[in-house]
Amino acid sequence: MTSNDKGKGKNSADDDWVGELLVGIIELTGKGLWRFALRWPDAATLLSMFVVTGMLSGLRVACGLTVVCAVGVWGWRLGWPESYQRLIGKPVADYRRAHLVYRRRWRVICERHDLTIAQRGKPDADPLVPDLSAVRIGAAVDTLVVRLLVGQSVKTWQAQVDGLAAAFGAHQVSIQPGPVATGRGRDIVLRVRHHDALAAPIPLARPCPDSPVVRLANVPVGITEQGSPWLLPVAGRHILVAGATGAGKGSVLQSLVAGLAPGIKAGLIAVRCLDPKGGMEFAAGAALFDRFAYDGESILEVLRDTTATMQARAQRLRGTTRCHRPTRAEPHIVLLVDELATLTAYADRKQRTEVDQLLGLWLAQGRAVGVSVIAAVQDPSKDVVALRQLFPVRVGLRMTEATQSAMILSTAAHQLGARCEEIPDTTPGVGYVLTEGNSAVQRVRAFNVSDSDIAWLAANFAPPARRSARSR
Repeated sequence: MTSNDKGKGKNSADDDWVGELLVGIIELTGKGLWRFALRWPDAATLLSMFVVTGMLSGLRVACGLTVVCAVGVWGWRLGWPESYQRLIGKPVADYRRAHLVYRRRWRVICERHDLTIAQRGKPDADPLVPDLSAVRIGAAVDTLVVRLLVGQSVKTWQAQVDGLAAAFGAHQVSIQPGPVATGRGRDIVLRVRHHDALAAPIPLARPCPDSPVVRLANVPVGITEQGSPWLLPVAGRHILVAGATGAGKGSVLQSLVAGLAPGIKAGLIAVRCLDPKGGMEFAAGAALFDRFAYDGESILEVLRDTTATMQARAQRLRGTTRCHRPTRAEPHIVLLVDELATLTAYADRKQRTEVDQLLGLWLAQGRAVGVSVIAAVQDPSKDVVALRQLFPVRVGLRMTEATQSAMILSTAAHQLGARCEEIPDTTPGVGYVLTEGNSAVQRVRAFNVSDSDIAWLAANFAPPARRSARSR
């Protein structure tokens, strides 16, 4: 090789090195500018406007236009923050979070959690990565739609929920199948909770004393994680609420009573409250109840009378109608039981046998004749609530064990993220609700009903019979 050839080769190597360095500098600069634009979009927009205007029209015009635009943007932001946040702030923040938290790191996260599949016959090729089809950013929960690879299933992803939550910096990740009806049966939905929207207590939304509305089909009880009202159906349904001591069972029951208050005042709903714990929980609101019992004999009397009323209605309505319509003469009866285990598991054998028999009759026959059972229990096991499957609506608050969460809701609900045992004891009233006919599990929080709220309800929504007795 001649000296000229050696010189040419050296020059070529130098050129390649310089070219790679320039490409690297350009890539780093581009990534830096992109990240700057994502983190500070206002400043990046103004800076871009200044550079482009300066190149086209000169420095003086660029400075003037940039100052005018900056004043306009900041004036809009300070003077009309709601519209600015809706049109500019939130869309930019959502896009930034979708890119930085999910899309930019998607391949790495899938690889680290064994959610990729190697290509057959191509050992050197990159593994296949599930497609992140859509990202919807929410105030507290982000929703990711993922197209599964052939060979993957929902359970493949559910086994990695704890690792995914850590990777996303989230409180919890729950995974459920996508809607098959849309023709995308291979999709799964990841719900990433990055902020607890239910962390703070929710004050009771007091009903209007003059409201004629009777909300038996949708009784307001609290707020869902999405910020919408939590509504429970009472007409034609039975409701079971389970939770450990201090989990907020009383909040759910008191919120239900508050939601039923307009119907109580109108005489269309009769609440018969059983408080086997000596009446400590519900005595303050006794004026709202048609019947209130807190000792063994009076409780059995209410149970027997309710059963007799239910059977008499069934005899009278047979062949006339399939659904009871409440009237002041025949109101809808709500049997409210604070601690069901006291009647079904901890009582003597004779009383327990009778209560089990009566409970079975209410759950099997009461829905059509206007009798609804709303019961609370600490332990939802079969020994305590043998007929828990006959409650179409079940609410699981904080539990002490994972098996209890599966008992009150279902094993499938627990796999989908309804982990009642992980609810902190600092958030009483937070839980998950499962309604018959709907596989989706909602995370909710009941209203915080204070003593003053109960006193106000008792003073303003007493049933007609108690109001007339009070006036005499």
